[in-house]
Amino acid sequence: MSTTVNTIGNNKNTSFFQHAVEVYHLCNTWILRQKTRRQLAQLPAYLLRDIGLSEADRYQESRKHFWEN
Repeated sequence: MSTTVNTIGNNKNTSFFQHAVEVYHLCNTWILRQKTRRQLAQLPAYLLRDIGLSEADRYQESRKHFWEN
């Protein structure tokens, strides 16, 4: 059984445009992560409880860098 890793530029037949699209999507993913983590950090405690998160969960998630999944 082989494992395929999807990374930018792992296919020799991939065009420049396809690479640009992949980079664009990756940047958008990073921006969205940063935005949602910032919003999570600002949620009041009652809303955290509402979505089933603790203060520790919030702290752990909001301290991640944008590139961390």
